[in-house]
Amino acid sequence: MAGVSTTIDTAGGALSSLQSTVTINGNAVVVSGSAVAAHGIAPHTAQTISSGTQSTVSINGIDIVVVGDTADVCGEGATGSGTVTIG
Repeated sequence: MAGVSTTIDTAGGALSSLQSTVTINGNAVVVSGSAVAAHGIAPHTAQTISSGTQSTVSINGIDIVVVGDTADVCGEGATGSGTVTIG
């Protein structure tokens, strides 16, 4: 099982979330298609992140991002919770 990513986590750059309904410790859970902030020169420009390691848990039909899911352009892996896991 993998740790759930929230808006305090990163995938090279800071993660934001397309949803704000579900939170962990006050931070929105990140879902597939959410933004990854720019964190250097290409290919580390602003981009999105996709849920690629699990598809069993979603919010409003959109899969949740977990540790190891990667930014869509540069491929840096997401960090996540050490206490809340899914999958």
